[in-house]
Amino acid sequence: MKASVEIAGKFDKWDASLTFTSPDVTTGVLDIKAQAASVDTGSGMKDGKLKGKDFFDAQHDPLITFHSTKVVPTGPNTFDIPGTFTIRGVSKSETLSLTVSGRAQAQARSRG
Repeated sequence: MKASVEIAGKFDKWDASLTFTSPDVTTGVLDIKAQAASVDTGSGMKDGKLKGKDFFDAQHDPLITFHSTKVVPTGPNTFDIPGTFTIRGVSKSETLSLTVSGRAQAQARSRG
């Protein structure tokens, strides 16, 4: 039996674009590219483990990517953004929750 532990952190080096092909918000496409080696949990030991071959394998797979398939309004300032995360060549469907309030914040949550 494999146990998982929640780890909070961020990526210091990343790039994102949100593109709309029309004024209709549902046509939005979100692309995110994060440098796996820039993971920062505040713990050097955890960061080293995450960058290593047992997790992100940042040396061989330097990018973690997300590509959305659509934008779904869930409220006046909230949106679900379903798409695909790819880590180490493995892709999985995920949904980001986006709240717009002066500055945008996104949080990943699994639909699986």
